[in-house]
Amino acid sequence: MLALLRRASPFRVSSVRAFSTTWSNAAPSNSIQELADLVEETQSRLEEEAEQIQEFSPSNLRTWSEGMLKFPQAHKPVTPRTFTMQDRTKKNSFRKRPYLGPSAKVSRRKDVFHQLGIDPLQESLNPALLSHFVTDMGRVMGRAETQLTWRSQRRLSKAIRRAKMMGIIPLHSKKARL
Repeated sequence: MLALLRRASPFRVSSVRAFSTTWSNAAPSNSIQELADLVEETQSRLEEEAEQIQEFSPSNLRTWSEGMLKFPQAHKPVTPRTFTMQDRTKKNSFRKRPYLGPSAKVSRRKDVFHQLGIDPLQESLNPALLSHFVTDMGRVMGRAETQLTWRSQRRLSKAIRRAKMMGIIPLHSKKARL
């Protein structure tokens, strides 16, 4: 908004405060030079993009698909950079798959409940054991952290929820160790 005021008015904005603006009649300094620099910079960018467009041959058209171009999204500002070739093409970035936990073989080896044949649901009255699988904010740790089998993780989560509802362990925090 301030930039629009500076360009539209022959007056110069001397200072800006919250909810007020002070105007002066002094001529803007170096504004013509700044404008000339901006025009030259824009012209050089346009020439570079024109060269890129000329280099773009129809043989490359086969490799392009609809999913490779980005289009402006609703409720997002559009800047001049949005229309450049580099910004309009999507980058081939592969997102790393989220770590869900160990494989079945590894988890059977690391899962204490599985090794000892203990059912986590039978331990819902044991707050000392359950507190090892709860974060400081009272959330159940994920399988990637606990290294349990799928079955033990499900049953442990159920045991923790039961213990919380019975008031054995706190709902939104980890039980303090003494």
